[in-house]
Amino acid sequence: MARRPLFLPAVLTLALALGAGACSSVGSPGDGAPLTSDTSSSPPATAAPSAPPTTSSSTSTSTTTSTTTTPPPPTTLTLRGDVPPHLGAAAERFYNHVIDPARPTAMPPGLARHVAGYPVEPGRVKAKGSVATLANGDRVGVVVTDAGGVVFVNPAGPNRGWRPVAAMLDGIEPWLGPEGPRHLLVLGSDARVGQDQLNLRADSVHILSMRPRHGDGALVGFPRDSWIQGSKLTDLMPGRGPEGMLDIIGATSGINLEGYVAVGFEGFLGLMEDLGDLAIDLPVAMNSGNTWDDYPEGPQVLDPQLTLRLARIRKGLPQGDFDRSVNQGRIILAALSMVQERGLRYLPAWVASYSRHGFTDLDTEALVTFAAAAQVADPAAITNMVLPGSVGFVGAASVVFLGSGAEAVYADLTDAIIGNE
Repeated sequence: MARRPLFLPAVLTLALALGAGACSSVGSPGDGAPLTSDTSSSPPATAAPSAPPTTSSSTSTSTTTSTTTTPPPPTTLTLRGDVPPHLGAAAERFYNHVIDPARPTAMPPGLARHVAGYPVEPGRVKAKGSVATLANGDRVGVVVTDAGGVVFVNPAGPNRGWRPVAAMLDGIEPWLGPEGPRHLLVLGSDARVGQDQLNLRADSVHILSMRPRHGDGALVGFPRDSWIQGSKLTDLMPGRGPEGMLDIIGATSGINLEGYVAVGFEGFLGLMEDLGDLAIDLPVAMNSGNTWDDYPEGPQVLDPQLTLRLARIRKGLPQGDFDRSVNQGRIILAALSMVQERGLRYLPAWVASYSRHGFTDLDTEALVTFAAAAQVADPAAITNMVLPGSVGFVGAASVVFLGSGAEAVYADLTDAIIGNE
């Protein structure tokens, strides 16, 4: 068998030899130096160990001073929570004026004096607000915090802008508009749904008097058939309207009435539908005197139609018109209790409801401040009564004659309460 040439091993051997020669030579090939090998028996030189390098370092201690800046305490109050922005800004202006009277404010001078010096802590405060638009385009708003509430009005037209008109703050008496007793004529006509609510007979006639800062007052009813100015009182409203009734009751009683509020059947039902079924406690059972159901004694809940019927019944009641007038007062005070249970934030909604269903000659600020006074009043501290009188006849007509007893009530009512404080 033919042998393979040993070419590859020979090349490797040559390469190793060349490598070894290169390591032992002291000259470079081609420089004329002899190719000699070093035959010295001296041990190869060994490099002395290097001394560790000496490093000169300069060490310095640096002291860093950290300065913590404490922010100054807040000087203004800001609201956080569920408050419409523009209303919230108005409420902040109100409270910040209380903190610093030099700050601008749109509040009435009487309110500014009333809250002067009231302790308000700057900082962030939780608040809730509500807004409603009235039928005339004016807006009513309320902002409530843990320390109470402030009521605002924003009129439609060129003078728009939120303005505080009432304040109910913890620790001080409420400020609810004009000072002193306030008197309002409350009218209910017997106009059926679809009829003119302001020019039919007046079946319900009351003076609502209040002392806003004290939370008390009186609700004084006139028997429907009271003989006044040569006519039954109920028959004086047709053709004269509520404005005529305002003049007649003011002249008869001598009481300075701010204005009137009035509803017919349609308005009454609308108000009660917005408010909800009426919770009322009747002191005695009441016979309707007709085909309607009677009313049992005790607490009960009445839908709007049953509430209206309770305001109308008289033939089955022992004192007829006198008892009916007292029942009407009971309904008003029971409705007021329901409104109060919903809290101050409900005030814009129920004023707006009235603006849709009722009639008044009061401007928005007067209506709202009267409503605010009712909102914080104690229903138990509002006397519900009917004027005393005697039943008689004018011709064949049965009427009620108001005598000296009624005159005494008028005189007593000028301070908005019945009896001594």
